[in-house]
Formats: sequence, C-alpha cells, structure tokens
Amino acid sequence: MSTATLEPRVQAPRNYLNAEYGWKSWLFTLDHKRIALLYMVSITFFFMIGGFFAVLMRIHLIEPQGALVQPETYNKLFTLHGVIMIFSSWFRRSPPSWEIFLFL
Repeated sequence: MSTATLEPRVQAPRNYLNAEYGWKSWLFTLDHKRIALLYMVSITFFFMIGGFFAVLMRIHLIEPQGALVQPETYNKLFTLHGVIMIFSSWFRRSPPSWEIFLFL
C-alpha cells in the first residue's frame, strides 16, 4: 500500500495584474501600469469605431446615389469619424492630456 503526499500549492507572486480582482479594482485603480493598459484598450477601441465609420462611408460612396444610408446619417458618420480620429490621435501623442478633460 502506497501513500500519496500532497505538495502545497505554489502561490503566484502578487503583481499589478492579480493584486485585486474584479472590474472595480481595474476601473478605480491608481496603479500606473493598469491605467496604461486601460488607456491602450480604450484608444484601440475608439480607433476601431472610427475605422468602422470610414468603411461605412466608403461603402456608401460605391454607388453615385449612395443607397446605404440617408444623407443626414452620412453627415453624422463623417463628423463622428473625424472627431474620433482627431481626438484619438491627439490622445495617443500626449498621454497626460486626457487628464485635462477628466478632472475639470
């Protein structure tokens, strides 16, 4: 008859990714590494939305009449695409600048 011995579990070292779990710990963090990750994810997300608006505008312009969206919707897409791309590129170039808008 053999006996099995259980080895103690090895705990992962605490770092900024597993210090606390949950969305609140990520949203209300003061850790600069977590803030940088949130910053990169949000800028990438908004770049994708702006690119999607650009694709919709290109598809709309395939036909001379533009049968995909109404003229008002096209103007809204054009404006939102411009705003998202300009401000997202500005935020990418100067990371501390977004704090001006968040903490006023």
